[in-house]
Amino acid sequence: MGILIGDGKGGGGPWEIKKNRGQVDSSVETAFERHSHDGNSYSWTNVSYNMTAADTIISVRNTSSSKNLQITKVIMSTGVTTFAEHHVTDASAALAGTAITGVNLNFNSGNVAEADAKGDETTNSSQGTLILTSALVATFDTEVDWEGALILGTNDAYGIDYTVDDTTSAMKITIWGYFEDKE
Repeated sequence: MGILIGDGKGGGGPWEIKKNRGQVDSSVETAFERHSHDGNSYSWTNVSYNMTAADTIISVRNTSSSKNLQITKVIMSTGVTTFAEHHVTDASAALAGTAITGVNLNFNSGNVAEADAKGDETTNSSQGTLILTSALVATFDTEVDWEGALILGTNDAYGIDYTVDDTTSAMKITIWGYFEDKE
């Protein structure tokens, strides 16, 4: 008996062969999309920032003991030309500042992010390890695509600061990421 390969159309029919060739339809799904389907993708956006406080604009800390938080993308805007400094703090202390609620990107899942996020964050004043400095031009969005390569273990935090004070209303940062079980 041979192997029966289904047509993938849900009808239970066999794979269709035409002119001695089999046709295959496929789709590629990113890890971010896959985890979003599972209800494990989130975004965090700063709502305001007090530039005189000299603290971190936004920081996200993974509080899950069983999952890594993989940062996929950051979009930043500013009203002035400046630099964004991205930093990671290993085994960060609990964050302090204005609470930011992670938004689950699968609005049907009901899952809540296993992360603590703060704006005007003041706990990690040493800012940890600088991993990237990116240039920002006033009134344009700047995207950093980490592609999930920035991985935060339990209690690790990722934060972003601007080097020039921006008191305009154009200053916003959104961080996207997903949770994946530790291996």
